[in-house]
Amino acid sequence: MRLSVAKAVKPVRRLRKLFKEVPPNLPPEYVHNVRTQARKLEASAHAVSSEHDRRVRRLLKRIKPIRKTAGDVRDMDVMIAKLLAVANQIQGDGDALLRLTEEMAALREKSATELRRLLKRDGKPLRDKLKQYAARVRKAGNGEMAESVAAPEILAAQLQQWPPLKPDNLHEFRIHAKELRYMLQLTPETDEHTLQSFARVKDVAGEWHDWLQLREFAAKELDQKQEHELLTRLRAIEHQKLRAALAAANAARHDGLAAV
Repeated sequence: MRLSVAKAVKPVRRLRKLFKEVPPNLPPEYVHNVRTQARKLEASAHAVSSEHDRRVRRLLKRIKPIRKTAGDVRDMDVMIAKLLAVANQIQGDGDALLRLTEEMAALREKSATELRRLLKRDGKPLRDKLKQYAARVRKAGNGEMAESVAAPEILAAQLQQWPPLKPDNLHEFRIHAKELRYMLQLTPETDEHTLQSFARVKDVAGEWHDWLQLREFAAKELDQKQEHELLTRLRAIEHQKLRAALAAANAARHDGLAAV
């Protein structure tokens, strides 16, 4: 496959802007954008760069702590929002909901403090490294298009050989499917139906995993007997989301991967 150089360097431009303009309170949208653009950069770098390129490996290694910490902040943002939505559906358990919300808010602030520290320490040097990386990609790209690469086909082949999907391997499948989608977005010849197939896996399986994390967090923090109604409701939602996620992932595996 031949990849669009302009699309390959787009997450670089966006990350450089995010690292330059850091809001003091790190709102959810900012955190989400940092995490998403870092993921897209990783996918595009794996597609256009040799696995032996030390400069690219070092760049991704320095961005990884920022991406992972942004993920920790984002997880708390999502879990708090979902917990508040559940609060409108059940009676009682007000104390449990309050305790969970306060605990997640404290963890959110802890991760946000660490993210601010990383961005303050590494933001400027990473902006310079990203600029250098983009220049190398453009130089090697032979105009508008990069040379043919095999990374998307290799990743697609790995997903085609994936074991039968079940809860303990679904999240990992989603991560790889999301990376493949980011790679395929760099290729002008990829049809929209294929991209939508992987987008659905990203969204639906991601929704399930968010509810799974919330249910596991609540089960660890709450009393199984006293907060039975809340835990039962969370478990029911998680199971419902799991069925939808497995259906979307199996559809992408049989239809989307066949088109890569």
